[in-house]
Amino acid sequence: MSEPFVEQGQVDDVSTFVLHDPDNNAVAEVAAVAGFNCFRFEKVVNRTSVPILFSTNSGEALKKGGTGFGFPLLFPFPNRVKAGKYSFRGKEYTIGDMFKAGNHIHGLVLDKEWLHVESGISEELGAYVTGTVLPEDFPGSFNQQQYPFPFRFSLTYSLKGGELLLDTVVENTGDGPLPFGFGSHPYFPVPILPGSLRDQLEIMIPANQFWELVECIPTGERLDVTGKFDCRDFRPLGQDTYDDVFTDLILENGKSSCVLRDRNAGLQIRIWADSAFREWVVYAPLGRPMIAFEPYTCPTDAVNLEARGIKCGWIELPPGETWQARKGVRLEQI
Repeated sequence: MSEPFVEQGQVDDVSTFVLHDPDNNAVAEVAAVAGFNCFRFEKVVNRTSVPILFSTNSGEALKKGGTGFGFPLLFPFPNRVKAGKYSFRGKEYTIGDMFKAGNHIHGLVLDKEWLHVESGISEELGAYVTGTVLPEDFPGSFNQQQYPFPFRFSLTYSLKGGELLLDTVVENTGDGPLPFGFGSHPYFPVPILPGSLRDQLEIMIPANQFWELVECIPTGERLDVTGKFDCRDFRPLGQDTYDDVFTDLILENGKSSCVLRDRNAGLQIRIWADSAFREWVVYAPLGRPMIAFEPYTCPTDAVNLEARGIKCGWIELPPGETWQARKGVRLEQI
């Protein structure tokens, strides 16, 4: 039996943390400079190294951060905020960072170099690395205009039993309520292994409803899943595309799971999230060999939906309190 371990890695001129689980032939790699993105997760099956995350081998891509590979982290706004404007407790705020098509997108931490990082091994977690963000680390983003709420946000990646786990802790260190949502944007390879076609892949999304969107912003209406949106049982991915927010989730033992199945390879990738995550965003464009299953605590533009009286999971954490959540990814043989 071999012990798990963490070592320093390097991608071009970017330093990384490499988590090893030798007994399960699994490895994960995290770059603090890339918004603390776990950009690589692989497992050897039948002498073949299987990429579980859609990765990058470019130091320049890592230094740029953002989305497009690995496991981007979205805090305190998962997905879009309409026109980059929101109100909270009678005050108006404007977000100037990270815009796409006229809307703020994906929060304020995914393009930052996380400054507080520690790694190690433990009996409970195996090999792990923890990163923490404080608002004073990035005063240009966490300011009075954009997001003036004190917090401590920590995330731990751990690798044990061949599974990649993500544990998140948000602490309200201020005197007033802390408003936030949290999501992640992991990318998975399509197909899982060469030799399969997109038409041969299947997906499962455990949701009874999805949010009606207009230009990627929820109208506030939720619709029952039908047609390509009904993926409660395995459904061919084929040439269908997705950029949608699923809700009213089906839980098993307090968790929901999305699955990408590649029968030709005899493998499937499962990502699960605990009940703190009440939405799944699914992004599957044509022309890119990937699919994203994204667990969110709330839908796109949740802060503005809540301001309209639409309860959708936007969190207001009282002073001194802590919020925690867990999700994980594993490769399964079928």
